[in-house]
Amino acid sequence: MEKKRTLSFSLSQEELFVALRYLNILMMEGLDNKILAELNEREQKLVLGAAERSLVARGFLIPNMDHKFTLSDPVLALIISCARPEKSIIINSTIPNGPRQTIYFHSARKMRVMHTIPIIAIHQFIAVEDDLAFGKAILSLLRLSEIKSNKSQEGKVIAGNLLAARDSALAGNLDKAIKMLSKTLDPGTAENLAEAFAHPILYSDIQYIPKNTGRDRQTSFSIVQGKSSLWLLDGHDLDHAPSKEVHIHSVSSDELAQKIKSF
Repeated sequence: MEKKRTLSFSLSQEELFVALRYLNILMMEGLDNKILAELNEREQKLVLGAAERSLVARGFLIPNMDHKFTLSDPVLALIISCARPEKSIIINSTIPNGPRQTIYFHSARKMRVMHTIPIIAIHQFIAVEDDLAFGKAILSLLRLSEIKSNKSQEGKVIAGNLLAARDSALAGNLDKAIKMLSKTLDPGTAENLAEAFAHPILYSDIQYIPKNTGRDRQTSFSIVQGKSSLWLLDGHDLDHAPSKEVHIHSVSSDELAQKIKSF
């Protein structure tokens, strides 16, 4: 662990399972419980026993006055902030020819914690100093260029049609994508959006889950950044809601930054 202005540590998936059991917590965002459920009882004991010994050796589990092990304060603070957050921002981000990356930003009381999975089965937790640093970390992840709104007219497109147009643009059939989008969008808007789909810099899904609410109260939207335009699409995970009507409008990078900072 680094004990400077930033506190961070990494846990294996098995170590995280053990840490959560010490907190009597069964689930948290970003952790796949199915992996453990696929093991029989004997295999679970072997895997979790080894992980527990590793936590003890690393000083993450320490003995208390009753000679029982408890999580060290820094580890407990960061993990419980992610497992029992007051507010969360979850970002799924994809760059061209790159892997999809998910980062969880959790706020609980005075804690601001980033939870990432940089390597399969490795979970990294980073405590961020304050709200300002928290916002900067989110905007840094989005890699926003200095883009001004292109003043395209707002409009709506059925999600299935929007995704079909995106796929056509990515496949190099720009005219087909424009034609599909022009069915419900202004021609200029359709052309500009199709261009962004054809040459994307970044595609991200963003979910904001406010205090004491579930996913049914969340704010969700996607952003598409092209070479010279930035688009906000109302809703996320559109592949699973093909009949949903998606609100589309062009925004500037400053406008998007302000929207995220408002969370």
